[in-house]
Amino acid sequence: MIYAKPGTSGSIVDFAGRYDNFIGGEWKAPVEGRYFENPSPVDGETFCEVARSSAADVE
Repeated sequence: MIYAKPGTSGSIVDFAGRYDNFIGGEWKAPVEGRYFENPSPVDGETFCEVARSSAADVE
């Protein structure tokens, strides 16, 4: 089986560069402004960032 790096030609799914929190039907940046790097299982390189939320984001 051949895998394509996420977000590149041949990849099954397209990804945005960054994902915020989806709260109350709206996309909102994390209160502390922190994000996790999401590495590709293909080569270990970051292909997107995901909100690193805290309790402040759900209050």
